[in-house]
Amino acid sequence: MGSGQSVREIVEPHLARGEEPRAVYTDDNTVTVVTDRRIVRSRDHEIEGTDATDVESIMLTGPQILGARVRTYPATAPEWGKIALGSLFTGVGALFAYGSLVQNFLGTPTESELALIVALAPLLLVPSGAYIAYEAFNTQESHIRVEVISTGGDTTLRLPLDATEAANAVSSVVGDN
Repeated sequence: MGSGQSVREIVEPHLARGEEPRAVYTDDNTVTVVTDRRIVRSRDHEIEGTDATDVESIMLTGPQILGARVRTYPATAPEWGKIALGSLFTGVGALFAYGSLVQNFLGTPTESELALIVALAPLLLVPSGAYIAYEAFNTQESHIRVEVISTGGDTTLRLPLDATEAANAVSSVVGDN
C-alpha cells in the first residue's frame, strides 16, 4: 500500500452501494478485499518510474459462477537426489572435457570413435547435468490458490498462507449465492 493510504481509502471508491466487505488482506503493495459480491484487488507498482495502481474485480455471485476451489500448497524443498544426479552428469562431463583437452595438447593418437566420444560427452553431459540440478533447485513457496470457477472460464488468485481468512471468505460467498 503506497503513500500512506488506508485500506478504506483505497477500496471504498470501487465498492458498489450496499456492498459489504467480509475479509481484507494487505501486504506491502496489494490490498485484497472479499465482499459479499466479489473480490476487489488493488496493486501498487511502478511503470517507467511512475507510481501506478491497478484495480482488479472478480465476481463471486451470479448464474455464471459455478463454484470455488481453495487449495493450500506447502513449500517444496530442493530435490537432493536430482541435484546429486545433475552434479554427477556435470562432473563426468567436465572430466571428459579435461580428457579431451589433455589429448589435444599431448597430441596422443586415439581411435576416431573414442576421440569422438571424449569430445562429444561434455557437450551432452554438462548442459544436461546443469539443467537437472537447476530444476531440482526450482522450489515453490507455500501459498493458497483460490480458483473461482465460472462458465466464462476460471479465475485464479494466489495468496500467501496468512491470507486464509480472505480465501475462506471467497468460498463462503460463492457458497451463499
